[in-house]
Amino acid sequence: MTDFWSRCKPQLIPEISDADLEVMLEQIKPITSVGNNRFREIVVKGVDRRKAAFTWEPKLGRAVQVYCGGLNDTAILTFHTWAYYGFFKPNLAEVYGCIKAFVPDWSAIRFFWLNSEEMDRRNIIGNWHWCPCILFGDEQKSAIDAEWSGFAAECVG
Repeated sequence: MTDFWSRCKPQLIPEISDADLEVMLEQIKPITSVGNNRFREIVVKGVDRRKAAFTWEPKLGRAVQVYCGGLNDTAILTFHTWAYYGFFKPNLAEVYGCIKAFVPDWSAIRFFWLNSEEMDRRNIIGNWHWCPCILFGDEQKSAIDAEWSGFAAECVG
């Protein structure tokens, strides 16, 4: 009976090779919400792809012109190993592994955002957290957004 969990625990995080991970990283950039439906790129240069949480104290890059709730985004679930229910520490391999598994033709994806804002203990399954991951296509540079230029200018530097 004690062997049941080790024999029957689910495997929720898909494997991804280092080569596939690097190819996907070239095309699909992580972004973070900075409030008011605004996003900035997370710079992941030097971040360990498999061992480091890329969302903790992220180095913010340029402003990214994407918007939630239109025809340029879709949601999937991603799964992440956890050590304590209060710490959400996703690594890049977990996210890209899930993207590759759930969206086999990921050629149109340009950005992803882990929407962890409302996560709590209900986001735990066994030894994993699950998190909504919003996938975005190309930037929406033709969107009518009177405040975009001011926001983008604040993000330079």
